[in-house]
Amino acid sequence: MKNYPGLLIAVLFSTVLFIACKKEAGPGGLASIKGKVFATDVTASGTERDSNYIGDHRVYISVSGNSSHFDDVRTSYDGTYKFSSLRKGSYDVWTFGECDTCVWTQKKVMLTGVEISEKKQEVELPDLRIIL
Repeated sequence: MKNYPGLLIAVLFSTVLFIACKKEAGPGGLASIKGKVFATDVTASGTERDSNYIGDHRVYISVSGNSSHFDDVRTSYDGTYKFSSLRKGSYDVWTFGECDTCVWTQKKVMLTGVEISEKKQEVELPDLRIIL
């Protein structure tokens, strides 16, 4: 009967450790997010010249709602990109268009609230579509 205070302290300590070890969204897990970047090249008047998936284009990722990215990758020759080693949580993925002569302004293309809900999940996103 004298061990109850010791047992109570051990249970409380274990609970605090368990709660403190809960991982938030970000790098360090086993999940991944992948997708493609599709680019359209337009003239100054807005006429389409060409369009295709674009290689060597930078894509960024952040924890949802955070304006600072924690990783960036470049697309492969076929426009694909992949962020690996992610933990469960919500993420924002974005890239930038480079159209300085477009009739309309389109710079940042963003997918928000991309959810990873399982430890080893691979999420495939719709195309990020940019104007060049």
